[in-house]
This record gives sequence, structure tokens and C-alpha cells, in this order.
Amino acid sequence: MSDKITISRLQVPIYLGVPDEEREYAQSIEITLDLYPERSLFGTEDDIAQTVNYYEVSQRVIALVQERPRKLIELLNEEVLQMLLREFPLERVSITTYKYILPNTEHVAVSMTLTKESA
Repeated sequence: MSDKITISRLQVPIYLGVPDEEREYAQSIEITLDLYPERSLFGTEDDIAQTVNYYEVSQRVIALVQERPRKLIELLNEEVLQMLLREFPLERVSITTYKYILPNTEHVAVSMTLTKESA
């Protein structure tokens, strides 16, 4: 199915980075999620229960991201993907996390995708 809901550049403060000094202070990251629901987005009959509640998704992602410090974006992405597939009616999720830490660059971005079959 190709129906998709996108949450674009959700801003979340986090303690993230390999060096200890980088995790001393919160920094803002941005997360983009592509959510592929288990059922078509057609025929929802204006009923939120018939789709994926993207507000609930965003709040759950923020809560998970802020649970604890992490060193790697890759681990953060994996945890978010697994949680979303476990807790929401999704068949596939893609995530791109943007971090603004390297000098002379716009950002670093790590993208990953997970399906319910492979989770």
C-alpha cells in the first residue's frame, strides 16, 4: 500500500552524542517520519479511529526520545521505529533524524526504514 502520513521535522530536545561533553547539554534534533498504515486512508468516514493519529505518534516519539541520553542516532532511530510498529497500526515506518553538530555543514541525517515483517 502506498498511503502515507508524514510528520516533517518534529523538533525534540535531546542529550545525544558520542563524546560525554556533547551529552552534557540538550541539543535540538529534528525527526521526519513516514508512516505507512496497515489499512488504506480511503474510507475513514471522518473517524480518527480509522486512521493513524499523528498527534499521538508525535507525543509518543517525543516521550521516547527524551527517556534517556544516547550516543548514536542509529540506536535512537531503531528504538523509535520498533516502538511505532509495536504501538500503532502501521505496516512500515521510515525515519530521518537531523542533527546540527558538525561545523561547516547544514546537518547530519541518518535515515532508516523498518517493516512489521522485519521488526
